[in-house]
Formats: sequence, C-alpha cells, structure tokens
Amino acid sequence: MRKPLRKPSQPMAGDRMLMLNLSDHSGMMDVVVWPAQYLKYYSVLSNSEALRITGKVAESFGVSTLEAQQ
Repeated sequence: MRKPLRKPSQPMAGDRMLMLNLSDHSGMMDVVVWPAQYLKYYSVLSNSEALRITGKVAESFGVSTLEAQQ
C-alpha cells in the first residue's frame, strides 16, 4: 500500500479538517476526517506511517467516501 496523500483543509467555518486518498492494488478510497476527529487525532494523523481508520461509508453523486470516526 502506498503512503496516504494528506491534504489539510479549512472549510468556511474555519475549523481544520483532513482529506485522505488511500489506495492499494484493488482501488482507491477518499477519507474525510471532520474537525472534531482532526483535533482529537492530529498527532497520530501527522506523524504516523500507517493508519487504521474506522468510520462509515457515505455516497454522494455516485462517489463513495469513508467518513472517519476514529
């Protein structure tokens, strides 16, 4: 598995969040880390080589995204 692409983002409300693109030989998944989880797990997200992410899958306009919960 390749190292995830990490793109910090700041929506209009001003709270920081993170968008991740994870991929392996079977495909790609976008992951959204909303502001509350971003603050809670910031040190792990910014310093880890590997991540274990749990959450729920949401679909919008035919695109699936994992919304991280931990």
